[in-house]
Amino acid sequence: MDAKYWELLAKYFSGEANSEEQKELLGWRSQHAENDKMFKQAEEVWISIKKKEDRNPDIELTWEALKNKMLADEGEAKIISIKSKKTKWYLAAASIIVVLGISLLITQGGYERIATTDNLEVFYLPDSSIIYLNKNSKLKYPKEFGTERIVYLEGEAYFKVKRDTLRPFIIETESTRTKVLGTSFDLKAYEGNEKMQLVVESGEVEFSSKEIESNKVVLHKDEMGVLKHKDNGVMKQKNDDPNFMNWKNDKEELKKTKQYKNEYSSPTTYLYTQYNWKENIIKQTIIEGRLHSAAIFTTYKNVKMRASYYSSHGKKLGEEEFTVNKTVYPGLFVYYKYKLNNWLEDTKEVRVEIVEAKVVEE
Repeated sequence: MDAKYWELLAKYFSGEANSEEQKELLGWRSQHAENDKMFKQAEEVWISIKKKEDRNPDIELTWEALKNKMLADEGEAKIISIKSKKTKWYLAAASIIVVLGISLLITQGGYERIATTDNLEVFYLPDSSIIYLNKNSKLKYPKEFGTERIVYLEGEAYFKVKRDTLRPFIIETESTRTKVLGTSFDLKAYEGNEKMQLVVESGEVEFSSKEIESNKVVLHKDEMGVLKHKDNGVMKQKNDDPNFMNWKNDKEELKKTKQYKNEYSSPTTYLYTQYNWKENIIKQTIIEGRLHSAAIFTTYKNVKMRASYYSSHGKKLGEEEFTVNKTVYPGLFVYYKYKLNNWLEDTKEVRVEIVEAKVVEE
């Protein structure tokens, strides 16, 4: 698991993650069942940490001991460092690591390979970039990105790249190299075709020949880069085809993708909540929070939530359900606030979970 996601987990649970970081983390969570499992484990640890009024005074020493052991075991492995400026979320990250006993190693080996035939596919990459892979295409990418983000394409794909100024995103094809920081574009590079082309939808893209590295162009919105095999020359021109992405926007084809089917059948897998609760002087319990969606296609509504009451010893005292009636659009979030009907004297903690949600039919 990439070390950056442990940092994002800790920032998320401590309430210090901004909207972009929250969206990236939730996108990562929805990519694989293993990511979702890790998220839930970290959440359980965070809840147990919150029960303690004071931070464990030995947490830094414990972290240093664990870090030294991991370095001894893994040689050149890179891990998160608790820097001299010990912010709350760095210490929280250390707490989660120590409790789970997991080393935060940046995985350098291992690739995922996705190939399409008669259907296109849509999926997240490890950095939360979104890929639409056209029919009869192939994409190879690392299971975890380290200091670089490099993928390999044969065929056609639409890329919506997560911006990361420290780690440029690079696409290698048979004859071209594309470099971006964060943008969206369509790259067509079928093996054996006379030419390869890239059309930019937003942002800035550097498109170059692999044979002649100095032969490159910088493209912006509505511009196209074309490479012809016979001369390896890269040309820049205005895109005059308004329908160049029709394949990506074909709703009937999108409904056949695994991503669409999963979002439609399992709403709670793609919805997450961040919340807090407070008890006021007239013995009312108020829940305030945000509902986030990591879905790419599907819109949800009537999200049923369950609030559970716990004592200081972790004993469950009771529960009640309420519904958030706001519409949650793909990749966005909504705020909610609810006054719970019950008030239990021994309550020291209230936990909120998502029970179910309805899909907004198109």
